[in-house]
Amino acid sequence: MYNKPIRKLMRKYFSLFLLLFLLPELLICQTNQALNSFVKSPIFKNAGLSVAFVDATSGKVIASYFPNQNLAPASTLKLITTATALEMFGPDFQFETEVAYSGKITDGLLDGDLYVIGHGDPTIGSQYSQQPSALFDTILSALRKREIRQIFGKIVGDESAYNNQLIPPKTTWEDMGNYYAAGVSALNYADNSYRLSFRTGGAGSTPQITDLEPSIEGLKFENHLVSKANDKDSAYIYGMPFQYQRYLYGTVPSNRATFTIKGDVPDPAFFFVSQLSSFLQRNGIQVKQKPETNTIKAKLKESQDSKLTKLLTFKSDKLSHIVQITNKKSYNFYAEALLRLIASKASNDASLPAGIASIRKFWSDHGLSTDFLMYDGSGLSPANRVNSAFFVRLLNYMATKSQNKDLFISSLAIAGNDGTLKSFLANTSLSGKVYAKSGSFEGVLSYCGKMNKNNRSYLFCIITNAFTCSPSEVKKATEKLLLDF
Repeated sequence: MYNKPIRKLMRKYFSLFLLLFLLPELLICQTNQALNSFVKSPIFKNAGLSVAFVDATSGKVIASYFPNQNLAPASTLKLITTATALEMFGPDFQFETEVAYSGKITDGLLDGDLYVIGHGDPTIGSQYSQQPSALFDTILSALRKREIRQIFGKIVGDESAYNNQLIPPKTTWEDMGNYYAAGVSALNYADNSYRLSFRTGGAGSTPQITDLEPSIEGLKFENHLVSKANDKDSAYIYGMPFQYQRYLYGTVPSNRATFTIKGDVPDPAFFFVSQLSSFLQRNGIQVKQKPETNTIKAKLKESQDSKLTKLLTFKSDKLSHIVQITNKKSYNFYAEALLRLIASKASNDASLPAGIASIRKFWSDHGLSTDFLMYDGSGLSPANRVNSAFFVRLLNYMATKSQNKDLFISSLAIAGNDGTLKSFLANTSLSGKVYAKSGSFEGVLSYCGKMNKNNRSYLFCIITNAFTCSPSEVKKATEKLLLDF
């Protein structure tokens, strides 16, 4: 028989073991019945979950399950980027692009170069811009006003406000080269993307490339695509920034007269000046020499013009519009541009580490614990890790303390109505009553936002990782949780 001190010690360790063994169940028991059913669902047997609900007025925790567990958030990470940009710069902020020239203007001839100096505007020529052609039209109008019919030099793009790390370092090879992972430069045009069209034959055949729009000099494709008898676009374009060789893998639908996919341009700043040069020539202004960028000039060891005459300053869409597109459409390109904007306030070359450090400091200074891992602005990287507790604290700050609260909440997609939530909770009692940001990629599905229900408002975050069922099953389980909560 054990003596009394040993028995006492054994009881102590047994109690500790019992507590650790039952801790997950105890955590569940502290939640409400709807959340209890959600986390016990068989579809989450091997999954990672982090869930938090708080009262939108008081900020009091209503229910939670592993709220401090960091998981991959996917596109819900955009909430951090957009909230920070709004708080730092305000809804009326506009990116500026400067246009200047070297040399002199004589008898319709600009004996010099035309410079475009970028500061990261992502909306120029963008599909989501309120004024997609405005900059090019404004430049053309300014040149005509000065009766310039010929530029004896070239169009030069100055992209030096940002460094040349176009994409975040944790971007996967599968994503690089595709339009949804387009890099961000100080000079951007048309979402830094192009459209590649094919004619596809029978199942098993190789699709034939028929068109590249717009034309990009030097861009080459090694085609390994296969036509398949379905309607699914499973094509990927692989390629690194500044490299003009692209590789096509995957499948596209068979027997199509035209099928189009999109990729990212290798060098956004050069793409910008090439498109501007072509635009001016189409509109009657001759440009004698080929376009260049500051980077190209440096490689060629060409001297930089020290004296420039300002022609105009162009302003982008307001930040409020950019944030709305970023959140409602879950637009990666705008999100990464906002991260670079934040970074530009923290470093001379808008470095990504400086931008992320700036985000951490901002929210830490506002009382939020920033115990998360962030590697980009869009959530595209699978290396990002955030917990539901941080998200609801962020939402609570934006909903109760921010001067931009109405704008921020209205930038979120509305369940059953628009954006990425158009089919989420559609035709249910919560249609139109949930404002949220969703996020997804393989094995990840998350929702963060505000829910109005039974005359109360809740802020919530539901992150699911590493599930082995279909995403639609997770979506249905999440809808049920919100409906039953």
